Amino acid sequence: MSSSAYRIIWAIKHAPAADVIERTILIALADAAHADGCNSYRSLRSHLEILVDVSKSTFTRRLRDME
Repeated sequence: MSSSAYRIIWAIKHAPAADVIERTILIALADAAHADGCNSYRSLRSHLEILVDVSKSTFTRRLRDME
């Protein structure tokens, strides 16, 4: 199994998330992360293309809350 799969499985099964929106954001971040799970750099626009039903304000607020 590739290392990217491990990051996504962690986000799905083990990551602390308050609700489905936070879990979905974590999955998107894990998908963009480096092999060690760090440095998840993807543009806001790219995230919003993946997270179709999440508004920009909701995404930025939830991301800030998760920090």
